[in-house]
Amino acid sequence: MFGIIKDVRIEALATSLSKKRMTVEERVGDLIKPKRLARVIAGTGVEKLSIVQPGISASDLCVASAERIFDEGIVKREDIGAVFFVTQRPDYPLPATSYCIQDRLGLGTDIMAFDVNCSCPGFVYGIHIAASMLSNLGKKVLLCCGDVTSNPEDTNPTDTAFMTIMGDAASVAILGRTAESAKKKIYYNIDSYGDRFKKLYEPRGAARERKRTTADGERIIEPENYTIMDGMAITDFTLKEVPDNIMALLKYAELSKDDVDIALVHQANGLIVNSLAEKLGMSSEVMPFKCANIGNTDMASIPTAMTELKKDGADYTKYHKALLSGFGAGLSVASMIMDLSDINILPTNEI
Repeated sequence: MFGIIKDVRIEALATSLSKKRMTVEERVGDLIKPKRLARVIAGTGVEKLSIVQPGISASDLCVASAERIFDEGIVKREDIGAVFFVTQRPDYPLPATSYCIQDRLGLGTDIMAFDVNCSCPGFVYGIHIAASMLSNLGKKVLLCCGDVTSNPEDTNPTDTAFMTIMGDAASVAILGRTAESAKKKIYYNIDSYGDRFKKLYEPRGAARERKRTTADGERIIEPENYTIMDGMAITDFTLKEVPDNIMALLKYAELSKDDVDIALVHQANGLIVNSLAEKLGMSSEVMPFKCANIGNTDMASIPTAMTELKKDGADYTKYHKALLSGFGAGLSVASMIMDLSDINILPTNEI
């Protein structure tokens, strides 16, 4: 699905994650023998993971990120007309966590609030949703996104494929309209493959089937109680449909790969990011892997890469043609080309 969004920009962006970094060795313990683990780390490029303290949720990280933007005076609280939270790990089944975020941030009551269940493409989806709202809102939109996947209730203690790469983080972006004279355009291409939803899904825990427990209420450790991934199918999808989506977007925008100033794709792991760069003929400088000491943070991975770049001294005024691409559960891939040269971006925050 191709399209163009006009006169919308990301005004501010911030990310918060844990100051606690757990090495992959600590995370998996004795589940993987040392020699094999060394090969895994060399392959994924992930050495340490952002693991939050017990009791910290993604909404806590979102609130911390938003408060930084407000404290810096980049945007005023009263300028926000909508807040929504892209997550797969809400605070409560009911109501939407966005209402809790609204309350904690002291936002007004004349505001829309809702949650969106979306995984790794979620940040790009969120930009599209926010842009659609801005056409009639009259105020700015606060986009929140993130997950805390390290919670023992959400992690299969025997699934080393996830334990070696998944980290915790959450980001917020504030989107607003620009003057028509700025002639800002965001080009997007979004594809969904619902026929492959079981390639990356969590079978139990919702209306179809509840998670199974023992008579004492303890969760049974079996794959269906946790996220299941068909690794080979996901790799094939990532190296076929994702580059096809990106190349089609470049063609639609009448650009070549050499026109791209920076390409920030879902930070699944180093192998995936580097393989995509090679497939698309881009250098690692243009398409960097920035989460070696953070891990795969799901829908927050693209904005986390953005704030990590800022922390490392990146000059965003040079990023007039930035490619963003998220891909994952659904299956889905969502890509955008946009101007980030005037974004107010804060370095990654650790709490």
